[in-house]
Amino acid sequence: MTMPAKIPLLTVRHLSIDFTLDAQQTHRAVEGLSFSLGVNRTLALVGESGSGKSVTALAIMGLLESSTCRISPDSSICYRGQELLKCSATQRQWLRGEEMTMIFQEPMNALNPVFTIEFQLMEVIKKHARLKRLANTPQSSSPSFDSNDSLHQKALALLSEVGLDQPERRLRAYPHQLSGGQQQRVMIAMAIASEPRLLIADEPTTALDVSVQKQILQLLAQLRERRQMSMLFISHDLNVVRELADEVMVMRQGRRVEHASVEALFSAPQAPYTQALLSCRPSVDHRPWRLPVVEDFLEGRTPSKPCTDRPLQSQRQGEPLLVVSHLSKSYDVSDGWFRRHSFQALKPTSFELARGKTLGVVGESGSGKTTLALTLMRLLAASSGSITLEGQQLMGLNARAAQRFRPRMQMVFQNPFASLNPRHTTGQILMEPLQLQNGPMNAAARARVAIELLDKVGLASTAFFKYPHEFSGGQRQRIAIARCLSLRPDILICDEAVSALDLSVQAQLLNLLQDLQDEWGMSYIFISHDLAVVKYMSDEVMVMHEGAVVEKAATDQLFAHPVHPYTHQLLDAMPQGNRQAIRHGAEQSLLGDR
Repeated sequence: MTMPAKIPLLTVRHLSIDFTLDAQQTHRAVEGLSFSLGVNRTLALVGESGSGKSVTALAIMGLLESSTCRISPDSSICYRGQELLKCSATQRQWLRGEEMTMIFQEPMNALNPVFTIEFQLMEVIKKHARLKRLANTPQSSSPSFDSNDSLHQKALALLSEVGLDQPERRLRAYPHQLSGGQQQRVMIAMAIASEPRLLIADEPTTALDVSVQKQILQLLAQLRERRQMSMLFISHDLNVVRELADEVMVMRQGRRVEHASVEALFSAPQAPYTQALLSCRPSVDHRPWRLPVVEDFLEGRTPSKPCTDRPLQSQRQGEPLLVVSHLSKSYDVSDGWFRRHSFQALKPTSFELARGKTLGVVGESGSGKTTLALTLMRLLAASSGSITLEGQQLMGLNARAAQRFRPRMQMVFQNPFASLNPRHTTGQILMEPLQLQNGPMNAAARARVAIELLDKVGLASTAFFKYPHEFSGGQRQRIAIARCLSLRPDILICDEAVSALDLSVQAQLLNLLQDLQDEWGMSYIFISHDLAVVKYMSDEVMVMHEGAVVEKAATDQLFAHPVHPYTHQLLDAMPQGNRQAIRHGAEQSLLGDR
């Protein structure tokens, strides 16, 4: 690895940023932040949502809205000896295009849905070429890309460099026709089009499955080495940071908590908050009764039952609660005006789920996990197969008969902000299912139940009167869980319910789900691409690939001795620090059972 240069590429000193909330109130998002980034080095900014990571990156890029944001006068952002906060708008635009670029967290929001990938890439290339000529810099001798053919070839070369398969075909595609990983590769291609010296990556692997995440991380590392770039990498996932970064800076509430090399921070973290972040993630070598949360470390508390592991429930006897047999889902897809073919999104799938047991479902994007969940919920009509809930066949029931069984199986969706009505208060959201399913219950009784549910999921009663936009992501997910609990379901389907949450919030929700299962005896179908979370939560794991179940086994058995090549591929895609430990922990659990 290249050693840092004596003069840093980027130096930030005493950065403080305030946002205007109203005429009298301001919120300090970043306070007194200082750090530097050397040439051909990667610095990771980690911390929970609201810690100021993205705001810091936007300030460096000059993308903060001046009407609502104020950077304090004594702040300094120096890039290659040039003070950015004193540059004109034209200079900032040139620097932003030629010297530094940014990969945003959600590629589908950053890409224009009405233009092809080729049009958007060519637009970026033309803009950079024009800026080079206007700036009259040494780079101005580079090609101007005036002809469509040269623009097309440059766009094609960029997609090839970022490892996108069939680049000619992808150029003609629209963003919605690409997978999440492919969209992220297009964003990276746009970012490196001008050959920048500094690349800022803001959560580029959030909510991606482990194999795609590994591909993106490898691509970023290769591009950095090949193009001699420096990288500011923003993430809340410390395992990802460990794979890529040279240095790590931990942030909390806008302040720097700790700054150290990757080796020093992971081997001997100094700050209690850093220790908390490292401990909140589900353990790879044992299954504690409760995951520690940030407050446990900051307030000096010891998590309950620290010395015993939560046992698996895979040996539980009795009749299965849910029996799924040869369930499948197919779509008719058009290839043109007169050609159609059938696409099987879910191939015949069979499994059983006992009461009080958790079935984990893993696989890459497009493997059929969500299709399975939506078909079980009858939000999609199955093409064939049967679903039996405690002896009652659910397939073929009319709408009224099916309505009686719907409360027994509920679903927590991945994006709570999209699944909660933004025009309804939390109270209205929680009382609506009660009104639909329990008609005789009066409004006062429904309100009491809603407040009890808020307390159950760890929210104050004042949340009853607030709207979804007034909560954080973790709080919104708690509301979504409370809405499902309002009908006391037997089965709760969690579809990537904790994927995009901070580690501390994720730990809180996983503890909540375990507590509810212990108290109410609920069964879970837990869908996730995070194998460490699946190992912590599940009694059995089902691996899906291209719409089919390729392997199903008890959790420890599957992680210790995977059989199918695709399962091996998923485990190998995990961050290296976890790979050996997770298999060692599973093997120890198996030996203990014997």
